[in-house]
Amino acid sequence: MASSSLLLACVVVAAMPLKGPFSVRVTTEGGEKIIAEDAIPDGWKADNVYKSNVQAK
Repeated sequence: MASSSLLLACVVVAAMPLKGPFSVRVTTEGGEKIIAEDAIPDGWKADNVYKSNVQAK
């Protein structure tokens, strides 16, 4: 299986500070739904990179 990376960038506007952990859900162009549970931890900081071991097939 080939290894690949996904770089996800998003902007969230919230009235209150956000508190992790956060799970990330994406759907590939092929329709596969992928969930990375708690991929962004409590105490997260903007402009940081957080890795998970979830991969698309």
